[in-house]
Amino acid sequence: MKLTLRCLILTVLSSGISFFSFSQNKISTAALKADLDLVKKTLIKHHMGFGYYEDTITFNKNIEKILQNYPDSISQRQAYIEITELIASIEDLHTSTRAPKSFSSKKPITLPLILRKFDQNFYVHYNIAADSTILRTAEISKIENMPVWDLYQDFRKMYGTDNNNPVSKDYYAERAFSRYLYAQYGQTDSTLVTFKNPKDSVFRSIYLKNITSKQSLKILKSRYKNATRQNLGYQVVDSTRHIAKLDITSFMEKKGKFDFNQRGFKIKLKSAFKKAESQKIEHLIVDLRANGGGYIPNVGRLTSYVAKEPYALTDSMIFKPKSYFKIFTP
Repeated sequence: MKLTLRCLILTVLSSGISFFSFSQNKISTAALKADLDLVKKTLIKHHMGFGYYEDTITFNKNIEKILQNYPDSISQRQAYIEITELIASIEDLHTSTRAPKSFSSKKPITLPLILRKFDQNFYVHYNIAADSTILRTAEISKIENMPVWDLYQDFRKMYGTDNNNPVSKDYYAERAFSRYLYAQYGQTDSTLVTFKNPKDSVFRSIYLKNITSKQSLKILKSRYKNATRQNLGYQVVDSTRHIAKLDITSFMEKKGKFDFNQRGFKIKLKSAFKKAESQKIEHLIVDLRANGGGYIPNVGRLTSYVAKEPYALTDSMIFKPKSYFKIFTP
């Protein structure tokens, strides 16, 4: 088995085994060691920041610890988790692992619940299951008889953040809970959920049928009218006070497949500010909540509309010459 680097994303366990069965398949510790050696070799060769946040001595110790835990063999699922956590340990937000396509379904189905955390408890923010038994704000204590808090802690280990930023780790482990559940345990037709609805005194368990992301979005939009935000969506909040809001959920907005310089973003942004001007808007709220970033020049395009003084936006990309075709695939 081999691992390959593309855009600083490590794709692991690239044998052609079905996702549904890979947790039962075993690989030898020798094969795992070969994979781990290749991970390290690839990082040293291509990664500009390897050892910047976490020193290489600690990285080597983490590799030794993995091998010590599996003297004979290891399941492919566990190998994937171990390597994912190893990559996360280098504490770089833009370096992560993903299982190959052969490990996942063409139409993956996942837990149809969006959860939010308060202290160490988890509650239903949106129920996007066909079964509406679980109400919004219901407390979820277990999934497949595993405490949700324990699952959440495991998921935090699977995502690297710059200098181990805890706020970012908490955010993604919570927001991508269903996705991490799918990555760790594979695809099943349904998921056992233990919950307590508002005003209930006891917890009970039911099976929720897992659904695709397309089905999830359809139910979300029909059941919760204000749940989704359109990128670069503009609306007047209060016409008498001349207040409007512009949602920017992402700095990515293509007009078409070949819109490499994000002209689509530029057009929509210009249109929004033209509307604000024609409607004599005096106060524009730019909502950047949950914006995960995107195309850096689009930040400059937004800034050009709101900056009160001349400014310069600087950005740079540094890479090793021999890594060019690994990062920028022709």
